[in-house]
Amino acid sequence: MRIPARKSHVSTSRLAGGLSWGHLSVIQSRKIKPTLSKRFEQPMHQPLTRYQGFSLIELLITVAIIGILAAIAIPMYSDYVTRSRRADGQAKLMQVAQDLERCYTQYSAYNHASCSVLASGAVMAEQGFYKITASALTISSFELEAAPQSAQTDDTDCETLTLTHLGKQSATGTDPASCW
Repeated sequence: MRIPARKSHVSTSRLAGGLSWGHLSVIQSRKIKPTLSKRFEQPMHQPLTRYQGFSLIELLITVAIIGILAAIAIPMYSDYVTRSRRADGQAKLMQVAQDLERCYTQYSAYNHASCSVLASGAVMAEQGFYKITASALTISSFELEAAPQSAQTDDTDCETLTLTHLGKQSATGTDPASCW
């Protein structure tokens, strides 16, 4: 059924394309059924014309980036582990020195028979990477050495850590300044 066009009092001059204002009011007054666009009528996933996946170049670039990151990260991590093990040896050296100072305070001698700090001759650090020995232990002085054990023997920067009764810290190796 057609809906009759309303007459409006708008001028009847011609619009572009040969339409008059009267035609415009007729078009606007009709009920138009909404239609779905063709976009919704097509299947959601259409087959791609290009293959999915990675090209050889993309894969090689990714492998190269991972290789560069690994070349930087692994030595830095190894150095960090070595320094943390060294800190364990330093802490044990300080603990043994403190125990010897306590013996000196009680018995007025570092090597008194009742002082059992180094009775067995050597003390191992908690993690087992350093062995603490007294290279010189007298009544009035001591010199402690921490020698690396097991995996810590790869530490060429600080091969042996040394601590005296005066608190003098020293080390042997390729970079002794960075040891303490």
